[in-house]
Amino acid sequence: MPMGLDPGMGNGIFMVFAVLIGGAILFSLLRTLFTTVENLGQDEVARPARIVAKRQSTSVSGGTGNMPASSHNHYHVTFEFGGGEREEFSVNGAEYGMLAEGDEGTLRSQGTWYKGFERMSTHIRHEG
Repeated sequence: MPMGLDPGMGNGIFMVFAVLIGGAILFSLLRTLFTTVENLGQDEVARPARIVAKRQSTSVSGGTGNMPASSHNHYHVTFEFGGGEREEFSVNGAEYGMLAEGDEGTLRSQGTWYKGFERMSTHIRHEG
């Protein structure tokens, strides 16, 4: 019998990868479900906050052969509260564009979900 790989070994390797990929997908779904249940169980809170940082990242997927790559932007804003503690929230692109570092106002959140930010009024009164 010649030396080499057993033809049945390919099926075993395929099964190992299938189980690993399936496990990763299941883990991701369960983590998302757990986070959703946790957030839904919490009250929406409104707290005074200041925006101390903004960042964005881009993830790219695909792009093989004749298929173009697709990209997705992720936007994050870090808020600082009165006691110096900070929390980062994911926001959508439109919201990200309307917020600026240094803005102060009221942050509304529910668990890890960003619900909105109402900037404090900065109207200048002119007497005349």
